[in-house]
Amino acid sequence: MTAFRVFLVLQKVFNALLSGGVFVTNRLVAASRPREFVFFKGYSVAYPAHLVKTVGPGIPSVTWFYNMDTNRLTYDSDDSFESIPWLSARIQYNGMNLYSLDDFISEVKYSSSRRDAPSPSVIVGAWSLQSGIVLDNNANLELCVITELGEIDVFSPWSFTPINATQYHTLPSITPIDPLFVESNGDIRAVSSEPFQEQMDDLQSLETT
Repeated sequence: MTAFRVFLVLQKVFNALLSGGVFVTNRLVAASRPREFVFFKGYSVAYPAHLVKTVGPGIPSVTWFYNMDTNRLTYDSDDSFESIPWLSARIQYNGMNLYSLDDFISEVKYSSSRRDAPSPSVIVGAWSLQSGIVLDNNANLELCVITELGEIDVFSPWSFTPINATQYHTLPSITPIDPLFVESNGDIRAVSSEPFQEQMDDLQSLETT
């Protein structure tokens, strides 16, 4: 009987060690994987890339991949990274600032073969992964941003509409055009880039010479 009890005790110890070893192994395997997540179309929550299928019947299309280690959003592209065209971003409730996304916005970059920018839902979702803050989508929250042009825009944090990055880019400079002059001299009316009287003076000076 004593030997059987000793066996049971040793079995419990062995099972505890085995369970602990499996737990540690799983943690090490998980830690060795890149912290990459997938955003699906119509979903504001990102899923670990190594745990979900991205192709198959009934599976929504992928909109973005997010790598937490590099802080990069990508879709079928890993070059020509661009910055989010915001100077500042905050989560607000009823005009009160709850969370600042400024540090995240200044560091995150994106690249897409579609040449589009991420939606507020994707940006906020990636920020949630980095910050560990999960927002209540039943609350009337707002994403208030300041664009590169100093304008204030307000979005829903769960909007799936890509931000129009091109509207924040500075328009190309326009080469100035010399003004036109409209002058009358008797029955003659002239339209020119130089004052008409100056042209007449130049002609007279040529005739005298």
